[in-house]
Amino acid sequence: MINNYRNNNYFQSPPVFTSPVNITSVSVNEILNKKKLAIAIDNSNQTRRSKDGRKIDPNTQLARELALNYRRYEPLHIRLRSLCTNTNHSGILNAAELTSLTFVDIVNMLTFLRNAGVIERFTHYTVGSIFVQFRNEAVDFYSKHFADIYICDLVRGFKPDEIYYDVTLIDTASTTYSTLKIDVVYRKGAKVNFVVSALSGNVLNKNQLERLTKIANRLKYNVTFVISPSVPCDSVRYALQGLVNVGVNFKVVTFANPLQFSLL
Repeated sequence: MINNYRNNNYFQSPPVFTSPVNITSVSVNEILNKKKLAIAIDNSNQTRRSKDGRKIDPNTQLARELALNYRRYEPLHIRLRSLCTNTNHSGILNAAELTSLTFVDIVNMLTFLRNAGVIERFTHYTVGSIFVQFRNEAVDFYSKHFADIYICDLVRGFKPDEIYYDVTLIDTASTTYSTLKIDVVYRKGAKVNFVVSALSGNVLNKNQLERLTKIANRLKYNVTFVISPSVPCDSVRYALQGLVNVGVNFKVVTFANPLQFSLL
C-alpha cells in the first residue's frame, strides 16, 4: 500500500518540519549602518569619499615596488615624506643622518623615484647634502596613498565581495558627526574588515596611540593596524591593549610582511 502511494506521487506537500532557506543580502553600507556609521559624502560633488578597490589604480605596480623594498629603505622614505609635505614639496636631505644606508643606496632610490615620476629632480650640493624637489601631483601618493594602494592590491587576492580604500567614515551616532579615516574597508560574506596604516616611526607616541585607540573603540571588531617595520608589533599591541575598551578586537601587523598580511 505504501509503495502504491509513492509510485502514484500521492504525497505532494513539502515536508512540514523543513524551514525555507532565508537568503539575505548584506553589503558594506548595511553593516556600517548597524554600527551607526556611513561613508561620508563630498559636498562639492556629492560623491562618496572612498575609492572603488575593484578598479586597479594606475600606480599599483609602483606601490608594489615601494612596498617590497620598504623595510630596507624605511629611514630614507620617512625623511623624504617629511620633505614632500613641506610647503614647496622640497628640501635638503642629509645623507649622513641615514646611517643604515650607503650614499649609493640613497642615490639609487632617488633615481628610481625620479624615473617613476615621484621626484621632479634632485641635486648634490655639498658632500652628503642633496636637494630634493617632489612633483606636486605625486605628493599625496608618496606621502600616504602608496600604502593604501598596496594593501588594497593584496586584499584583492582574498577575493572579497566588496572593497574600498581611502575611505572617510562619518559617525552618524555622534551629534558632532565626527569622522574616521580608514585606509581599506572590505567585506567577505557578512563580515566587514577595517585596515588602518600607521607608518610613522613614532606610532608609540601618545597622540598616535590615541588616534588608533579612538578608531579601535569606535569600530570594535575586525580592525587591523598596519605599522612601520621599524616598530615592534608586540610593543604597539601591548600599548593598545591597555587603552582600548573591554571586548574591542584588533590586530597589529607589519607593513609589507606577506606572512602577517595573510592574517588581514
